[in-house]
Amino acid sequence: MKWILHSIRKRLSVKISLAILASTLFLLFAAGAIMSYTLSVRYHDQAMALMEDTNTEVRQSLDIVDELMGARVRSSIGLLRESVRKTGVPAVRGTVLLGTEPVPALYLGPRLQVNDADIVDHVKELTDATATIFVRRGSEFIRISTNVKKGDGTRALGTRLDPAGKAYQSIMAGHPFYGVVSILGKPYYTAYEPLTDGRGSVLGVLYTGYPIASMKFVEELINEHVVLQNGFIALLNNANEVLFKGSHVNKDLVVHLTTRPEERWTVRTFPYEPWGYTIVAAYPNSDVTGLLMADVLWIFIGTVIMSVITVLVLNLSLKKLVVTPLQGIEYAAGRISVGDTDVDIHTASEDELGNVANAFQTMIDGIKTQSRITKAISEGHLNFTVKVRSDQDQLNISLQKVIDTLHALGEESKRMCDAAIRGELSVRGRTEGFKGKYHEIVTGMNRTLDAVIGPLHVAATYVDRIAKGDIPNKITDSYNGDFNEIKNNLNTCIDAVNALVADANMLALAAVEGRLNTRADAAQHHGDYRRIVQGVNDTLDSVIRPLNVAAVYVDRISKGDIPAKITDNYNGDFNTIKNNLNTCIDAVNALVADANMLALAAVEGRLNTRADASKHGGDFRKIVQGVNDTLDSVIGPLNVAAKYVDDISKGAIPAKITDNYNGDFNTIKNNL
Repeated sequence: MKWILHSIRKRLSVKISLAILASTLFLLFAAGAIMSYTLSVRYHDQAMALMEDTNTEVRQSLDIVDELMGARVRSSIGLLRESVRKTGVPAVRGTVLLGTEPVPALYLGPRLQVNDADIVDHVKELTDATATIFVRRGSEFIRISTNVKKGDGTRALGTRLDPAGKAYQSIMAGHPFYGVVSILGKPYYTAYEPLTDGRGSVLGVLYTGYPIASMKFVEELINEHVVLQNGFIALLNNANEVLFKGSHVNKDLVVHLTTRPEERWTVRTFPYEPWGYTIVAAYPNSDVTGLLMADVLWIFIGTVIMSVITVLVLNLSLKKLVVTPLQGIEYAAGRISVGDTDVDIHTASEDELGNVANAFQTMIDGIKTQSRITKAISEGHLNFTVKVRSDQDQLNISLQKVIDTLHALGEESKRMCDAAIRGELSVRGRTEGFKGKYHEIVTGMNRTLDAVIGPLHVAATYVDRIAKGDIPNKITDSYNGDFNEIKNNLNTCIDAVNALVADANMLALAAVEGRLNTRADAAQHHGDYRRIVQGVNDTLDSVIRPLNVAAVYVDRISKGDIPAKITDNYNGDFNTIKNNLNTCIDAVNALVADANMLALAAVEGRLNTRADASKHGGDFRKIVQGVNDTLDSVIGPLNVAAKYVDDISKGAIPAKITDNYNGDFNTIKNNL
């Protein structure tokens, strides 16, 4: 205990010092982090303000360009409009070929404008503007006169006004358009006005415009601008193509950041509505990080210095307030560590260290009580309750659990003993209430009961199945001592019953196959099993002997060899079989007698003689009646023929026979 308290004192000193240091460092570093965050926000705000200012400068420059270009384009479109007016009234007269394509033939007065570039070239010469005259064909506007050049240097004749463009939409609505559009993939500041005839019908479009890619002062402004250290400004057209950018960045980076923004960059976009352009301002977040590094370094140095001073001051205070009082408690703890609980460390102090001393005394009192309880448990005294001082009093809680578990173990043992006395051999100990070795004790008791009762259950089950005629397989499990003798006796019984069943099945199969002389070998059996087999053999002899006599009689009758009636004496059903065979012999003999009588009558010419069918029974009667009916069918037509022949022989010609006959009888009728 002394060593523990000594260790506690040292560890407490160290931990308090570390806690103070950690708290100080935490507070200082937290302050540093807050300052760093504040600086970071300030630098970001400065960058945002710079981007706003730059956006304003670029917008003002673009506004100047817009104003100047607007004035120029309105001047040039006015010149084109006046030139058209002076040339003549617009009109469409038929169609002409523009290259290989037929287009409406637009005239200004008497002059055809298709492929005529005089007016547009005149405007170019005076204003340096690109100019075009479009002719309308349905919903299309086709360039028929232009000084706009394609990539190969030829005039862009035959090309169409983009139907998806803002200029097309405005013209179709009957209004002029002034603004930035893309012509053949290049941005132009343009003016489009409808060309109408005297009735106000739109026959085409007049166009003038200036390319806007040559805004040198805007380009220089954007090239020179840097946001923070590595940020940039860029200008994108209405197709999101980069027109101008900072000279220190490449075009691919600008495109990448405007299409797929990254967390490493802060990017802002400002639309320039008059042209549909976009001003992009961006800077890498690492610029802000770099600016922060110098400030963070000074913050870190200040934090370290303040931490060292704070720890030194607090450590001196710690020794005076904590370490010295703990040394007094350490002495008492030394005596407790060698088992001497006869010690008093109560203190009048009411501070934290006084509370520690009082807690040590309470711990000593608890150790004394626990010692008395464990001694009582070792002597088998369980009829007492441990006082638990709190939910965290794990030692006393565990002691009470030991007492409760031992109580439960004793009750469970008594319950199993009582069940065994009552003959309830299936009762087992309930293991779910026990853990560890206690669980193993109850499980061991259950396994012991299983080892004793299991073979008894097997024997009882086998005897029950054998008694019900359900012969089980022989027992193959291994048993020891008396259990093995029971197993061997049961297996011998199973062999004897199986041999009896095998002989019974053999006799049954022989009977099914007609081998009626087959008998079981009674010598293969013992005791009452031998008497059973011998009794079955004797029974078969008593049954099969009369059946053999019946079989012989039936065989002779079936072959027409009618035997004399049976005169031997039989009992029961065998006597019934004998009487039935004798009745059959009488019936067959009567049938033969009537057949002989009819045959003799036929030989003697007594054709009207018939057998008495009523003297016969069943199908025998049907046979006799059938013979009588056959004779009637044969002799009737013969009697008619005989009478007709007799009458004819006497000169008495009778009427023709009208009765119906079949087969040969019908032939005789027809011949008569």
